[in-house]
Amino acid sequence: HSDHSDHSDHSDHSDHSDHSDHSDHSDHSDHSDHSDHSDHSDHDHDHDHDHDHDHDHDHDHDHDAHIWLDPVNALEIARVMAQSLTEIYPQHQARVQENLQAFETQIQALDQKIAEQLAPVQTKGFFVFHDAYGHFVSHYGLNQLGYFTLDPARQPGARHLAAIRKQLEDAQAVCVFSEPQFTPAVVESVSRGTTVRKGELDPLARDIPTQPGAYALFLQDLSQRFLDCLQDEI
Repeated sequence: HSDHSDHSDHSDHSDHSDHSDHSDHSDHSDHSDHSDHSDHSDHDHDHDHDHDHDHDHDHDHDHDAHIWLDPVNALEIARVMAQSLTEIYPQHQARVQENLQAFETQIQALDQKIAEQLAPVQTKGFFVFHDAYGHFVSHYGLNQLGYFTLDPARQPGARHLAAIRKQLEDAQAVCVFSEPQFTPAVVESVSRGTTVRKGELDPLARDIPTQPGAYALFLQDLSQRFLDCLQDEI
């Protein structure tokens, strides 16, 4: 994840250092409304080929802009932000470092908890609507079989959908995830008549308010959505 140039956009958060009553400036390293990532048209991906091709989920994550889905990256973002805030507002250095340490402790503990929660479903296969979850999937060792499309603005090819349908029919996947920003009828049509479960993932965390602790809430919510769809029903 060498491309931390995205982090410079977070310099807007330096205004938060004036809020001495903020309990956790470093929490603003969370999705921060993910405005930088909301327009997936920026994900040029340099993929001009036919999307019918299958892709291994362990593709080069240097081209996956959804870096905040890995808590290790989030911690690095927080550290970069804390360094920038300290340089801009040296008078708040102690408070910034205190908040950073609190954020690190919170996220490291949550990361371990999520890893334990997801361990029983690591072998459960699933498909996602668009290729946005590589960082999360790799970090927690999940079994993503593929995705419907690289770019949510583009429809997947017929051969690609046929391959997904076959895997669903062969019970290789137990869940198909869609996203609230899009209403992909293609997900519904491909899964119709199968026993596959359906879930919803939101990499932009639209339903989580920007507040101290928001990133932790987002991470826990995302992991719970995976768990709810992948675990065997009792």
